This record gives sequence, C-alpha cells and structure tokens, in this order.
Amino acid sequence: MSKYIHVSSFEQDTYPVTFIIGARGVGKTVHALSENLKRCFENGTQFIYLRRYQTEIDTLSINLALLSDLIGHEVTLDNIKDESGRTSKMILVDGEPVCYILALSVASKYKSNDYSKVDKIVYDEFIDINGRELKNETKLFINFAMTVFRDFSKYRALFLANATDLYNCYFLDFEVMPRSTVTKFHDKGIKIIMYRTNAELDDERLNTVLAKQVGLIEGEDGSSLSNNFDNQFNDFIDKVKNGDKYICTYRLNGAYYGMFYHQDDQRYIISDKADLTFKRKKALKFEDATNDFPVVDFDDFSALRGMFKGTHLFFTNAKTRTYFIKYLKKGMYSD
Repeated sequence: MSKYIHVSSFEQDTYPVTFIIGARGVGKTVHALSENLKRCFENGTQFIYLRRYQTEIDTLSINLALLSDLIGHEVTLDNIKDESGRTSKMILVDGEPVCYILALSVASKYKSNDYSKVDKIVYDEFIDINGRELKNETKLFINFAMTVFRDFSKYRALFLANATDLYNCYFLDFEVMPRSTVTKFHDKGIKIIMYRTNAELDDERLNTVLAKQVGLIEGEDGSSLSNNFDNQFNDFIDKVKNGDKYICTYRLNGAYYGMFYHQDDQRYIISDKADLTFKRKKALKFEDATNDFPVVDFDDFSALRGMFKGTHLFFTNAKTRTYFIKYLKKGMYSD
C-alpha cells in the first residue's frame, strides 16, 4: 500500500461530490492534480483547479517536474486563450490545455469561458481557519458550478483541505457532518473522507525536527500533523426525551427555538419546537430583540458556545444545527 493518498480511490459515481480532509503532506493536492491531469489528457477532457482568492492563484507554486514524472508526460503552465476568447492560466500536458486554474472570488469573470470539456472541479483548501470565507461562499460555488456544468447531471466536485475546522460553510450549508472516517449522504450525493495517514508516513514525519517543533506549538493533536478534531465524528443531533426539562426559549433570525436539559448525561438540546409562554426568553441577535425577548449578553453567548465546544449542546435536526453553529461560529476563531 502506498504511504501517500490516492485521491481517485475515494471517488464514486454515485457520490458526485467528495470531501477529503487530511493532514499536511499526505499528497492530496499532488495526487489530485496528477490523477486528473493524466485522466483528462487521455480522455480529451479538462478539469478546473479552484482556489478561494486570486492572490492564491497569482502566487501559486506547482511542482511541474514532479507532476511530469508522475504522469509520464511533460507538464507545463501557461496563459491560454480559449474558444470564447478569454485568457486563463492553465496547466498543459504535452502542450494540450488540460486544467484551468481559477479563483472563486472572481468566478463571475469566467461566465463567458467555454467549459464544454470540463468534467470536474477540484477545490483545494476549501477550509480556512482564518475565517476568510467569502460572503455567501457556498452559493458562489454553486452558481459557478452551474456555469461550468450546463448539463447538471455531469456535475462532479472534489473538495480538499487540511484537518482544521469541521464547521466550514460547506458542511453547514449542505447540512452534513462527518460521523466516521467515511460518511455518505446518498440523498445529497456527498461523501466525506477523514483521511487516516499511513503508519509508515506517520513514522517518517513525526520523528523529524520540524514535526517536533510543530508539536510544541500546536500540541500533539495539532491539525497540521493529524486528523484529530474537537468533537470529532459527532453530528450533534439528538432527540428530546421524556422528562427533559424545558429551560429557555430562544429567538434567532426571527424563528423560535426551545432549549431542553437532559440531566442524565448533562446534555442541552435545542429544538425547533418552542414554548412562547415560557418565562425565560432570550434573543440571540440584536435584530431579534423585543420587549419579551431581551438580547443575550456576552456571558450568555460564551456559555452557549462553551456548551457546544464541550460537546454538551445538541440539536433535534440538521437545519437547526446549521443555524446555531453559524451563529456560534463568529466566535470560534477568537480562542
């Protein structure tokens, strides 16, 4: 078994969208590029390598010699004018344009491009721990995908990222969360892979000076070297049980939610079923505040976020989970 990842082995036709999350240095980007360059060159098709910002494209460094060795053809980089007359940065294989290199932040500029040969979008580093997600990013990506795949049935997307933040906009907006190393959402056509590093590569990497220094800075479970997450493989979904105590009614984005407390395991459960007659009421945003619903203070917000980060806060359905995690997320990076 190879010590580096082979991205294509995780993709399935029945799951057009694949998320692969793994530690640095396992070969996600190199293998995604090499496998798709070889496949598209042989099939006469193309794919798109997507990043978030144009600055990432402008400063992008690609090991062309390594890719050439991996696929057995000459790989080069150039600015190419397509059939629509627009110029794009592209990766070429033996002189044939095979891969567009584009930025999601300026995707609206690409609407006139000819993507008739494109059969996949590879979005690299879709997770950003610095909170630099674009406004309405998931919608921007979907709109771009609709521009690329005029025939929606041909839609294929591969998302790659380091193990950093489960609560990214794509998981929230698609209402998915990894429950194991491989999680499939058949009705949504989504597959999530939490990639486990090969033991041989782990031994090589973890015994280096750099890895030891990273461990000192990030801790032994640091995201750069492992796939360990806070609250890993917990989908935060639970049912309200008989005997659970109703303790608060919340108002968020104009909707009402009830919070219950399950004493046996000290879980708090937020339901979309709310008791508007209950005495304790809180608005979670200033725009939700009324005379009956005073806005939460910083201590209330911190306590609610602490419950979630401590795996004590659950939700009765994925949509409620999405709304609340989006609300709590604005403080996720301040710690």
